[in-house]
Amino acid sequence: RLSGGTAQSAASLAPRNSAASPSSRLLAFWTVALRNTRSDLIKHALRNLLKRTLEATAEVRAIRGLRLYFLLALLPCACGPASLARHESRQTARRSLESIDGTRWSWVEAECIDRPLDLFDRGFEQELRVETRNQGLLLTFDNSFMSEGCEQTIIMAATPALEAGRWQIVEEARVALPLDEACFGRPEKVRPGIVRLSGELLELIIYASDWCRGFDVRFAYRSVPNAPLTDHQVMRHYAAHFIRRDPRSIARLFAQTGSLIELSAPPADAEPPRHEGRQAVEAFFQRIFASTRWLAFRLIALEKVKAPGNYMATWDYMDAGLEKPFSGRNLFILAEGEIYQTEVQITTEIVESMSEKDENLLSSPKSAGR
Repeated sequence: RLSGGTAQSAASLAPRNSAASPSSRLLAFWTVALRNTRSDLIKHALRNLLKRTLEATAEVRAIRGLRLYFLLALLPCACGPASLARHESRQTARRSLESIDGTRWSWVEAECIDRPLDLFDRGFEQELRVETRNQGLLLTFDNSFMSEGCEQTIIMAATPALEAGRWQIVEEARVALPLDEACFGRPEKVRPGIVRLSGELLELIIYASDWCRGFDVRFAYRSVPNAPLTDHQVMRHYAAHFIRRDPRSIARLFAQTGSLIELSAPPADAEPPRHEGRQAVEAFFQRIFASTRWLAFRLIALEKVKAPGNYMATWDYMDAGLEKPFSGRNLFILAEGEIYQTEVQITTEIVESMSEKDENLLSSPKSAGR
């Protein structure tokens, strides 16, 4: 796919001696191709090919037309604009992306390194919300495959790596409905990648991604005005941040005066505990998450009830202090993308593990808000 001009330049750069080795000519060709191509994904592939050729051949010393230091200087360069990729430190990367804190983006295109990634046939839509967190970025993706009736919320953390222009990308939570293998998909492993601004676009490149059968993938997004979460997004985000054990993010889903009611917690003759306001809700979840070494939470279904903005979310829960999982549900009252009230109910028996030695775990309240 390289232009004729690129191929001609590569030929002119190769040693003129007719006895020049094939590896010398190959190195020259990869080098010129890397310098001339504009595609990020092709650049990444060419850098890998060039590096492997350098490592595999013992004839590098015989190359006359190229200097080894020049070749090696090309290898670590990142794709894209120099200000964001080639000479960028971790601090510069963070400063460059501070401007997108609290922004919302809409997906416009995607591609694999070896072929286009055609998602339109599946009715794919994706919304990305970006926040700065812990010296990096928190990326929340709301995906919809309309032709398949599948909705997902996926949360990833992106942290600048030591290598300039590179990021480490970690998937922290995934929620999908309907709850089946086809919709849930395969969670991404910890991957290196790139997060950068390129003109009006925000680009995300993930190396060795499951989107592309183990090849690199590139997603591009265009900025759109902020808007409230939809009702389903609110409840999926609630579940995703619960999985992440993030009290602050859960509390921010509530209205300023929103409340959480523990219907299953009180004795028969007492009022159910009520946590009113974001600060009280955050404190409640802080206590809950601190009470266990690990937890697992699975959102099973969302069901709309008669009144507008009223929903029932059913789920399963397990943690280190339990003998087996239990089930429960949240009754949500939602308006304008916020939780005004949720009532927590446990619908199956809680069986605590007697092998758990930590007294705090055994004595902590078991509630569905966990």
